[in-house]
Amino acid sequence: MKQQAAFSSIGHWQSIQRVHNRYVKEVNDTLKQWELSRSQFDMLYTLYQQRSATQKSLEATLELSSGSISQTLKKLMQNRLLMRKRIDREKRIILTPTGETLVKESAPVIEVIDERYFKAFTPQDHQTFNQLLNKMQSNHF
Repeated sequence: MKQQAAFSSIGHWQSIQRVHNRYVKEVNDTLKQWELSRSQFDMLYTLYQQRSATQKSLEATLELSSGSISQTLKKLMQNRLLMRKRIDREKRIILTPTGETLVKESAPVIEVIDERYFKAFTPQDHQTFNQLLNKMQSNHF
């Protein structure tokens, strides 16, 4: 094991983790006004974009376990933000009108936070960042 390479990788992961932790805390604090967590928001936003989904497709899209998806769905359904609907012989999950309104109110606020984390990036930085993320994912997964 090369000590410098290992230190560099550990340092990268620690930096990523620090940024991620600050981001998640800020977003979760912001979402409290709508009584949502980041994972709940992600599910609502995904359904807003896709219009409907199966539980399995949400697991794949959000990369969460079936248990996490079930727990989040249960909470959001109890709060009347989501409902199940049979569409073409398939049980699908859709936003209720209340859920849709909540996404329309909260998404722009979260987008401001998201954009702030990348405001110093040039268009070239964004391209390089995406290339590096893709390279990491293709090498690891």
